[in-house]
Amino acid sequence: MTSTPVVPQHVLDRYFSKANYTDQDRGIVERAFITYADDVTKTIARHDDVRRKNKVMPVGRAATIVAGPGGAGKSVLMQSFNDLLCIDYERALKRFPEIQQLTQYFEGFAAGSDAMQEASTKWLLGSKHNADVMLNTLVGKGRPVAFETTGHGEGMAEFIANLKANGYTVSMALCDTPTAVRDAALFNHYRAENGTYVDPVVNKSKVSGIRSNMEMFAKSVCCLDIYWRDDADKPLTLIARSDKNGQITIVDQDGVNSFNANSVLIKHGTYETLEAMLDHHSDVRRAATMRAEAEAKTGMLGGRIRII
Repeated sequence: MTSTPVVPQHVLDRYFSKANYTDQDRGIVERAFITYADDVTKTIARHDDVRRKNKVMPVGRAATIVAGPGGAGKSVLMQSFNDLLCIDYERALKRFPEIQQLTQYFEGFAAGSDAMQEASTKWLLGSKHNADVMLNTLVGKGRPVAFETTGHGEGMAEFIANLKANGYTVSMALCDTPTAVRDAALFNHYRAENGTYVDPVVNKSKVSGIRSNMEMFAKSVCCLDIYWRDDADKPLTLIARSDKNGQITIVDQDGVNSFNANSVLIKHGTYETLEAMLDHHSDVRRAATMRAEAEAKTGMLGGRIRII
């Protein structure tokens, strides 16, 4: 089948327009992509080898969107996805040697300083560009993928629609953790790894964006999983799930109670509880199923009955 780019070219071009990229800078981004692509190619080979040895059928065109604010544990969760090729811009970022230099240079600076933000933004945008190019490449080959996002961009609806246009079944894993844990995780991640830092104020705006997109997510994906953790040193726990038929399963009631009490997605959002969020998702899926069944019946009856 003909591939539709999941991330349109105008979005890819926008990364370069947001920072003052010189021709030399673009060359650095291109060289970093070559190294990143080599890493992904080796990962694909390992996946295929494991499937052949274990005689496991390929997963096919499946995509999982891992959404949540910075510091919520998205990258940690993706490490558990054995059947999907995980596209993580932070992995692409590590292919930029300049990032390690930045980490050392800014070690004595206060996290979130204007100087640090300005210096790291260029390579952060370059890494996101490379991650999106890799996503387009893998989807063009029909590979199963997982993709990390804060879920706040205006293009998320188009992103999901483009995955479906490529024949993909799309699910979502929504991650969250208490505000203090997220902020601490962001700072520790900056100091330990890649020299980038997300200011808590910026992160708060992304949380708001996720809330505003929740209804769109519910309408668009076939399965919505909610993950939570109270402590950055603990693994994320699946606490609830709503499947494509609207069936709600509470997996961890204690986790749900903690989510309801501490999640900014709930406390300051559209929903008062996780159950309300999943109930909404259930209603959306059931309504879609009813419409599909009604359209099928109308077709069988030759169109004599019009169902609105």
